[in-house]
Amino acid sequence: MTDKPKQTRTPTTVEDTGTPAGHALKEGDRLGNRYLLQRRIGTGGMSVVWRAWDEALQRSVAVKVMHAPLTTCLGDREMIRREARAAARIEHPNAMGVYDVGETITSGGRLTAYVVMRLLDGHSLADLLDDGPLIWQDAVEIVVRVADVLAAAHGHGIVHRDVTPENVMLTDEGAKLLDFGIAARVGEREDEVPGPVFGTPPYVAPERLHGAEAAGATDVYALGVLMFQMLTGRMPYPETTWDELETAHRAGRPPKPTGVPGLPRSVARLCRRCLATDPSDRPTAAEIASTLNDALYAETHRFQRTVRRLVAVMVSCLVIAATAIIATGPSLTPGGGTKPDPTVQEPQVSNGPGVIAAAPSQSPSSSKTPTPKRSTSSAPSVLSVLQATAAVHALIDQGAKDTSIRADVASDISQQVDNLVDYPAQTPEERQRQLNDVRKHIRDRVREQGMTQSIASDLDSALVTLGAAIERELSNRSSGTSVPA
Repeated sequence: MTDKPKQTRTPTTVEDTGTPAGHALKEGDRLGNRYLLQRRIGTGGMSVVWRAWDEALQRSVAVKVMHAPLTTCLGDREMIRREARAAARIEHPNAMGVYDVGETITSGGRLTAYVVMRLLDGHSLADLLDDGPLIWQDAVEIVVRVADVLAAAHGHGIVHRDVTPENVMLTDEGAKLLDFGIAARVGEREDEVPGPVFGTPPYVAPERLHGAEAAGATDVYALGVLMFQMLTGRMPYPETTWDELETAHRAGRPPKPTGVPGLPRSVARLCRRCLATDPSDRPTAAEIASTLNDALYAETHRFQRTVRRLVAVMVSCLVIAATAIIATGPSLTPGGGTKPDPTVQEPQVSNGPGVIAAAPSQSPSSSKTPTPKRSTSSAPSVLSVLQATAAVHALIDQGAKDTSIRADVASDISQQVDNLVDYPAQTPEERQRQLNDVRKHIRDRVREQGMTQSIASDLDSALVTLGAAIERELSNRSSGTSVPA
């Protein structure tokens, strides 16, 4: 391969005094007769960022001052203007807002450029990753925010080209994407973009090593690296030189994030797609945001279902316990005696005027009063949807616990049951078909040895009860009858 960049960042150009232009400024200096420099808050390979006070609008701002004096590197002037224009075109809450751009004379008498941006309080993602990987929900939320900004940028024909942990700031408002310093327009080639910075090796898409035109897919690749790093705490390609990276990209399919507790398969697959060697195999930034938002919603919904399920089980247990007490326990009369069962009455006959005698026993061999009948059921004969759902989930949970249902099968069936309850079909025929689909799914899992026949039979009976409960509830709703909890 030819024309590879030899380094990730070109050494800083310095003034004759040996001090970079950005460092030649000091606290109390004014830029553009408006921005009062207060303290230095960051230093990069090409610039210094100052906290400053905007005396015209009376607000705190961040001022990024280029290291190199414009007289020695004319490309920097165009580069900082491009950054300001690119960032200003992207009207997105998760993008760094740009307020102004200008030029100034340093104390060393050199002309340099600066850009004024919104001041954000927070810390970089790089600092957070020093402590190890993130839980997958936090990582996904950060990726969603960055992907939203990139989708907006790509929609305006802008490619960021430097999506790294250092350029993602975590604030109270969420993650923000910074530094469009080496941004390019879609379709531009590497040699057409002014400025000496090529990028950070692990985040540079393979096609950029061959001078491909700027495209949104290059940002998607970098975002995939970032996602992999946040999920696993390591880089998908640990190689550090361009030759090593090119060899690794040719070695086979991109790696998949593994060993991440609770990570949905859809997120792992998406991360792998982002790292595809062929740009056409990668998703768009908008697709990334949409897919990951769905994953976060599903996780939130799953938690809510778990809470509802626990509440349903508790209510069901209370109902069953109360029913058992009423059905089997003796009721005490105010006088302390036992209240007779009203369903059992001793017939009386008359033995003459004013004389009442007990009727003879039904059995000639016994003179005792017949034993009162008691309920043989400890549960209500008609279950509500809440109770029937709790019963089905209890069976599933027990099956997963005693391994009569494989864990993944239990999760799948539980999801189908929730869909059956949360989104019942409109017509009786559709509801029956919906129920039959779940029952068929259970039979299929038995054939695949995903569960035992015994637990499948119990589940099938419980599902029939649940289907009847749903039918009653919907019928009662349509007729205006109140539905018991």
